[in-house]
Formats: sequence, C-alpha cells, structure tokens
Amino acid sequence: MINFCEEIINQSIKTEKINFLFQTLTKSISRINNLWEIKIDNDSLIKSKNLILSSSLIAHPRCLKILQINSLPLRDALKEGEDQVVDCVLREVQKQTYISRKIYIFHVTNFATVHDFGYQYLQIVFSNIIKNDLNFERIIFQRQCDGSMVICLHCSYLDTVIDINADIIVQSLTSIFAKYKIFLDLFLNARLIDKMVWRASQPFNHLLPKELQWSSISNIGFCGDWFDFNCCGGLETAMNSSIRLVDLIKPL
Repeated sequence: MINFCEEIINQSIKTEKINFLFQTLTKSISRINNLWEIKIDNDSLIKSKNLILSSSLIAHPRCLKILQINSLPLRDALKEGEDQVVDCVLREVQKQTYISRKIYIFHVTNFATVHDFGYQYLQIVFSNIIKNDLNFERIIFQRQCDGSMVICLHCSYLDTVIDINADIIVQSLTSIFAKYKIFLDLFLNARLIDKMVWRASQPFNHLLPKELQWSSISNIGFCGDWFDFNCCGGLETAMNSSIRLVDLIKPL
C-alpha cells in the first residue's frame, strides 16, 4: 500500500509540494481558528485548511475499542450543532455494520512440495456455504523467492472476531480440498507463523449518500467505500467517491 500511494504521488503535477507520512497514528483531531490540527503519535502537529477522511474509523463507534479511547475524535473536534454535514455523517455512519477480517499466515518450507504445486500465485474464493459455516472467505498461495511458500487464509466476521486453532484450520482445509493432493501436501507441511486482524473494515449496509461528502462550513471532506455510488464494488466506490470529492473541492 505504501508503494501504491508513493507511485500516485510521484505521478502528480507538483510532487515537491506533497508531504506524506506512513505508519503514523492520529492521536487527536481539533479545529482551531478555522484550521484543522492533527496530533500524531510522535507528538508532531499537522495544520491544514482542508481535511479529507478516506476512512470512517474516527467517526464510527468501533474506533473506541480499536484506538482504546472514550469518545469519537471527529465529535471532539466539532461539537454538535457546529456543522450540519458533520452531524449527519456522525449520525448516519453509526448505523453501518462492518465486515471484520482476520488473516492466518502459514509458511511451507518443504521446497519439493512447493515446487510440485506449480503455481507462483493463486487465490481461491470460498463458496457462501463455507463462509457461513467456517468464516473462511478466501485463501492465497504465494511462492517466495527462496522457494518456500506463504499461505494466507482470510476469515471474515459480521459480529465477534474469533480465534481458530491452527490444527482446526488445517483439518478444515484438508477436508475442503480432500480431492486435490497438491493442496493437501501443502497443508500437511504448513506451519502457522502469524495472525493479523484488519483495523480497516468493509461496510456492507447503510452506505452514506454522496451529498455528505463535503462541508464548506468546516472544510472537511469524506470519501471511501462507505458512500453509496449505485452498488459499485468497494474499490470502485472508493475511487469514484475520491474523484467526485476532487470536483467538489476544485472551486476552492
């Protein structure tokens, strides 16, 4: 993602006027003297006339648990009644339900087994029956430069994210792929090396109307897959919302 963002910046007209920070967490957000002030985790302060949020995280109650805070950062920045658009965004986004994801990462060091597998990269999306029964969403096989392989199992949840024992995962996968020896050999040689819970979540209901994308009162804009763009896919929705937001800001 960092490389992707850097390439977008490199293709801009005036790259020297763009500063960017990665792997940085916003600690607080405030609006003082018509400027947005963002405090980040190294205690630096960023000031800006305009503020664009591509994620609903700091506006949705789920951030309270994720960031271990007691109040919504966007609500702290603008008290109720100061900005009708922001008030509406905060009210409506609370109605959204999100898909949470957890990834189990396995490593296979048996080079002969990886070689016999034949694929450099393979992604398989599971059926709805398997998703509903096991929470398995998709699985990715990626051969590494040293001849080993990494297997990433993506699990999705609508409510509570649960932890699945690695042995149970392997048993379930061997049952699903029982007729395919090349997969079974990989699973039997796989070792769990890490787990990752996505902090970003995908909304699947109550998308916000695009009329709420920009507020000229506070100079704040919103874009992402949490806006309604005629049933487009998540990525397409995010891109379309960004393009529309650019057009809204251009007159400024």
